[in-house]
Amino acid sequence: MCRKTEKRLRGTIARLNRRVEELEQASAGGREKPGATGGGIADTGQPAEVRALCVLLVVQAVVSYRSVLRILGLLGAAMAFRWGWMPHFTSVINWTLRVGLGLLKQVEPIDFPWLAVVDHSIDIGPKKGSCGRRV
Repeated sequence: MCRKTEKRLRGTIARLNRRVEELEQASAGGREKPGATGGGIADTGQPAEVRALCVLLVVQAVVSYRSVLRILGLLGAAMAFRWGWMPHFTSVINWTLRVGLGLLKQVEPIDFPWLAVVDHSIDIGPKKGSCGRRV
């Protein structure tokens, strides 16, 4: 590596280290006084509220299961929400399936024949429709 590149990279590393220190200080200050001044931090650590928000993001906003966690993180950072915990994406899948099962159980019998195809697999790409065949 040439001297100019090394010098430029060292400068970038120094800038990033300073930024990390600033963010750590800001983060530490936010934890000490969660709702002291300003708009405060909304406490949404209630499990039922977090579950409902996750399921609504999947069902209403048509967001992928893994993206729900990214959105929760974004909301927490941008809008000063304090999540008591962060669910795993498989939990979001299970909650959504339970809601779907509950809605399916509410359906009343109908007179004409019908067919329902339910797919709750999380495989991606050609595996999803291959039915076990190697593609």
